[in-house]
Amino acid sequence: MSYAQHTIIDGGCFVEKDFGMIFEYSSNVSEHGWDDKFSDAEENALAHSCTHVIYVRDCMKKNGVSTRLAIVKKTVAYVLTAENDEPAKLVKWNIKNNKKYNNA
Repeated sequence: MSYAQHTIIDGGCFVEKDFGMIFEYSSNVSEHGWDDKFSDAEENALAHSCTHVIYVRDCMKKNGVSTRLAIVKKTVAYVLTAENDEPAKLVKWNIKNNKKYNNA
């Protein structure tokens, strides 16, 4: 389970189906410093196609939270991964109980 460390505007939460973990997400992509993070132009284009930020648990960080770029839809989330010097790619997560927050 991973929660955002600030107020989420235009976001929500969902349950990842395979492991039953709860994640929060936001559409505040530009606030997280993702602009041109990758050295490869194709990977940067992939990152710029992402419309959401998912908050994930990260035991190595002081506050325990990290973020991943993603495209969150009703029943799936496409999460951008770039680990172990491999090229960035979108990985499909099956999700359920996608609830959008009402910030009105």
